[in-house]
Amino acid sequence: MRRLPDSRYEEIKDCVITCFERSNISTFPVKPSIIVESNGIKLKTYSQHSEQLFQQALEISNDGFSIFQNNSWFIFYNPTITPQERIRFTLMHEIGHIVLNHTEHSELAEAEADFFARYALAPTVLIQSLPEINEYTIHEKFGISITAARIALENYYKWRNHFIWIGQKYTETEKRFARLFNIELLDQFLVAA
Repeated sequence: MRRLPDSRYEEIKDCVITCFERSNISTFPVKPSIIVESNGIKLKTYSQHSEQLFQQALEISNDGFSIFQNNSWFIFYNPTITPQERIRFTLMHEIGHIVLNHTEHSELAEAEADFFARYALAPTVLIQSLPEINEYTIHEKFGISITAARIALENYYKWRNHFIWIGQKYTETEKRFARLFNIELLDQFLVAA
């Protein structure tokens, strides 16, 4: 996984919260279909087409892809991928490409869209509001796979350690997440969490 500059992570987080605000999303798990609808994106499954087109789509991507055609964005996705949470990640990843204005495929674009999807599906700042913080509660609250929940938990601990060890303050973006999702930001963290 490619590491992005810290400033780019913050820009992407800002894009996520702006997307949520515009789509009136304030509960979890996030439904990518709401963002799709509110942004005029057309959503199509691979299976909505002939077997030949289904096979051609699989050659492009097993999971999904987005294209701009006839002045509209389209997201095509494979409805047979498992676990089902992977479909939500795929849709959010493709939304990330669209929101971040990616015009061509690159390693950088993929890294940014992956981060957009991970952060949109389980924002680190909101994980702290769980009554118990572990991979299972993250999985249940945010509707992501156990594997994705493990990654979210690792990212949460890295983020939390910045607060504990270097005295980081909440960013404006994190404060916007807290307001939108009506959570209280903690003034301090328990070191032995």
